[in-house]
Amino acid sequence: MRRKIPKVLQRDSLRQKWMLVALLGTISAVVVTAVYGSNKPLPANVSYEGKEHRTDNVRFLEDHTYVSSTESKVVEQEIFDTVMRKIEEADQFIVMDMFYFNSEHEAGADFPPLTRRVSEALINKKEAEPDIEIVVITDPVNTFYGAYTPEHFQQLEESGIEVIFTELEALRDSNPLYSGFYRTFVQWFGNHGRGWLPNFFSSNAPDVTLRSYLEILNFKANHRKTLVTEKAGMVTSANPHDASGYHANTGFEVRGAVLKDLLKTEKAVAEMAGRPGEKFDSFISDVEVPTGIGEYKVQLLTERKIKERVLREIRELSRGGKLRMGMFYLADRDVIEALIEAANRGADINIIMDINEEAFGSEKIGIPNQPAAHELVKKTNGRINIRWYHADGVQYHAKMMMMEKTEQTVVIGGSANMTRRNLDNYNLETDVVVTGNNDSEAVEEVRSYYQRLWNNSDGTHTLDYKKYKNNSRLLYWRYRLQEWSGMSSF
Repeated sequence: MRRKIPKVLQRDSLRQKWMLVALLGTISAVVVTAVYGSNKPLPANVSYEGKEHRTDNVRFLEDHTYVSSTESKVVEQEIFDTVMRKIEEADQFIVMDMFYFNSEHEAGADFPPLTRRVSEALINKKEAEPDIEIVVITDPVNTFYGAYTPEHFQQLEESGIEVIFTELEALRDSNPLYSGFYRTFVQWFGNHGRGWLPNFFSSNAPDVTLRSYLEILNFKANHRKTLVTEKAGMVTSANPHDASGYHANTGFEVRGAVLKDLLKTEKAVAEMAGRPGEKFDSFISDVEVPTGIGEYKVQLLTERKIKERVLREIRELSRGGKLRMGMFYLADRDVIEALIEAANRGADINIIMDINEEAFGSEKIGIPNQPAAHELVKKTNGRINIRWYHADGVQYHAKMMMMEKTEQTVVIGGSANMTRRNLDNYNLETDVVVTGNNDSEAVEEVRSYYQRLWNNSDGTHTLDYKKYKNNSRLLYWRYRLQEWSGMSSF
């Protein structure tokens, strides 16, 4: 005769089964959400490859802070001087897309007032010419993901300027181990209410909510730094961010049909945020395309299309081919492996890197550049030459690469660092490819810029690799784990 199981035990057993089912269901939901979030379809015109266009109008731009031969600090800036001129020269429209666009920094620090300067230029332009269309696109990091709205954005909107905060939900998740949890449990609560946690960007900035901190850990952004009018466009590595005002940056001013491609990619961001795209269609029809054969070929690339072109150029390097790179973050495994293979084939490769030990007044530990540099040097027996930008509290924030061939030189530059997040369709990024004869003016400008930094011709621009050589295995594997997983800020 079978013994009857007490009802209490039956209920406990049933409860345990349901708890197990609930646990497995929750884990499945998190995993499915994480996998989908990092692989979901991209919005239209994201990861964009424009056509090659001919133009006679290409200008290389640079911002640079260094110590002169007389031991004095020298600040040379032309990127935002050029932005001011492009704003003033515009007649029909201005579209500006900038990642960091705020004035937040610790009290007592002395930085150029870039945020106020750019904001006032746009507001003054709109007041002087009310019929001009002005659109400002930016990343929600400037509101700490909805915790507050900085005053300059309110002033821009009050002046009749359209301000668009990028809708990052449409982008793939770069940190799936965290984002699966966040999208399953947290995102549904929104981000409303009074902030109560300190703002890590600045103690003078408004307090923020816990949900703001939880959202930032998704680690994705609209990282672009562009400006376009009917007359000219700019693709740069520079932010109108006060605390970034002394950083070293590079960029290009271009004219011609490539501006239409630039507008198509910005239209995509506006539509992601729910804004109608018809306005951008009218902007495209207003673009001025000068006549002429065109001394340069220019091509607009965004997101992963940047990586595809970078890898193609590196893999085509043969013995004696020259590559010159200046990079804030160099971590992407495909790019690093391609550089090692090219150097071991006999390519001549020089790289200027940031030391990654400072960011907005906070100390960092050299990740990813220091362990990545050690790997590049070690695996090529020193064939890859590396120098460090002489930081002294200033970032080498440039993102550019130059390949010198027999008759022509190819330069790729813009917002994209060489990292998984920047190159694998997680962030929004914009670069431009400029191809010109080796003796063309824009190519000579880039070459002279690089040689000046590499050779320390008029001051201390760069330091020998041994100065910050770091062969720590712990640091190397930490960098590899962070790059692979997405659990990092680079």
